[in-house]
Amino acid sequence: MDALELMGYLRQVPLFSRLSDANLERVAAIVQVETFPRGSRLTTVDRPGRALYYILSGGALVRAARAKGRLRPVDYLQAGASFGVSSLLLGEPHDTTIEAKTDLVALVLYRSDFSRLLQQNPGIEEQLAPPDEVSAKLSHEHLDWLTPGEVVIYHGLRHWFVFAQDMVLPTLGLLALGTISFAMLRSLQTACWGAVLGLLLVSYVLVLLWRLMDWRNDYFVVTTQRVVRRELVLLQHETRLEAPLNRVQNVTINRSAWGNILGFGDAVIETAAQAGVGRIVFDHLRDPEAAKDVIFKQIYRTQARLRTAEGETVRAELKRRLQWATSEELAAQGELHRPTESPSPPARSSGWLARLGRIRLLPPLRLEEHGQITWRKHWLFLLGRIWLSTLAALALLALFAAYVLGRMPALPPASLGVVLGALLAALVIGSLLWWQVVDWENDVYIVTEDRLIDVEKKPLFFAEQRRETTLDRVQNVNLIMPSLLATVLDFGDVNIETAGGEGTFTFTHVAAPRDVQREIMSRVARQRERRQQLEAQQRRRELADWFAAYESLRAQRQEPPAPPPTNPEPDEPPAES
Repeated sequence: MDALELMGYLRQVPLFSRLSDANLERVAAIVQVETFPRGSRLTTVDRPGRALYYILSGGALVRAARAKGRLRPVDYLQAGASFGVSSLLLGEPHDTTIEAKTDLVALVLYRSDFSRLLQQNPGIEEQLAPPDEVSAKLSHEHLDWLTPGEVVIYHGLRHWFVFAQDMVLPTLGLLALGTISFAMLRSLQTACWGAVLGLLLVSYVLVLLWRLMDWRNDYFVVTTQRVVRRELVLLQHETRLEAPLNRVQNVTINRSAWGNILGFGDAVIETAAQAGVGRIVFDHLRDPEAAKDVIFKQIYRTQARLRTAEGETVRAELKRRLQWATSEELAAQGELHRPTESPSPPARSSGWLARLGRIRLLPPLRLEEHGQITWRKHWLFLLGRIWLSTLAALALLALFAAYVLGRMPALPPASLGVVLGALLAALVIGSLLWWQVVDWENDVYIVTEDRLIDVEKKPLFFAEQRRETTLDRVQNVNLIMPSLLATVLDFGDVNIETAGGEGTFTFTHVAAPRDVQREIMSRVARQRERRQQLEAQQRRRELADWFAAYESLRAQRQEPPAPPPTNPEPDEPPAES
């Protein structure tokens, strides 16, 4: 198939309808023509999307996931149909299974190839015509805390009423100051009055811009994995509250009198956190019901996909046990259930130069080893502990240097008592400094592949407190950066609310709190996926046991009973006559 023919087919795909001929030719260069035998699956529920398809010949049945995990036919695709825009642009998991009902030939454009093309030719993205739903999701892809495969499905700001309410006092202040200035300066020259009025207006505009920026900095987001509320006051503080979607228990809508009049309200999202009921409030939303519907729709979609995926797992296992599975299906199952191999740690050089390069005066604020990450409090809080001891050490050093140089005539020269006293003072100050550094070093926050650990330990053999919880108990993960200093130096608190008896874990004054929050949420998601995989494996093992028991019972039922012996031997030998 030549390039012009491929371009003709691609022009019929709505996504590419606005592409220039040059850009369409670039897309055609990476399209592949593939044949799918009857019964092949082009997409499978809950599998990540990886391509866009355009059917050249044949037909395919579309079946969608339903609440009880069953697939229901919803459409039939024939030549000229295309699907997979969301998969191509977002990589979202499929909500439908599309199966070829005849031998099928299609143009396939893979997401990996298309992503590389967009990086090399940014102008192509501007000419695409995605559906409104996909376009809305793409507009929020810039959020830096999103994980791979996570997509924003709702992005909301507070109602303009909040901005107007914040501007009431500045507006009243402008009117009052303007009136007072006019009353005081009306007898003076017009230029003086104009300068004062200009100064007031400039000040008011600056306040207005500040309030506008503050209003737009706060947002409420629902992704395919979590709900997020971000509060940011520029140069003052930042707070980000997060909860995984599967932890959401209830969403309540509250409206005030002004909310009923102007059309805004609060969506109160509740989770089963141990410390009371965890809450994330989406306040003053223009349409809180829309946020609620998006949350429950996504929860419903996720549950339906999971149940359908479970049913498909059972179906695949049945086909394998009955020896009905094709070689392609067996290969796909083997690839799907193959355990992932953890990468081997990089080899470390044992030379003395390498060891010298690893020498640190202080332990690192973040250390990752064998899948475990350890964080410490920011170095600023170490400085807050040791500054007095450090000053004392420097003062002692300066005084001893002055004594040695003879700058202190009040003390006898070369006195053993003075030297011993200086050594004793140095020992005391050094011990205190060592204690403070080690005490800071021993307080660590740890996340593993399945646990959170908070350790507070005094030096030597003194008190130690160690709290642990598993990641599957995590309900909310909240970030607080309380001040301008925290923002500039990048430290803050990360509060982790759990559903168990452990309560709330607080990673206090931790360095890079955004990274800490992102890492915890990422590991919570990975742990949930591992648990789902283990549950699926357990169901497969149970199914195999059921089949083994069934085959054993069937074999016993089909086995004919043993015939009675023709010459039975007596139980006892006959008595002698």
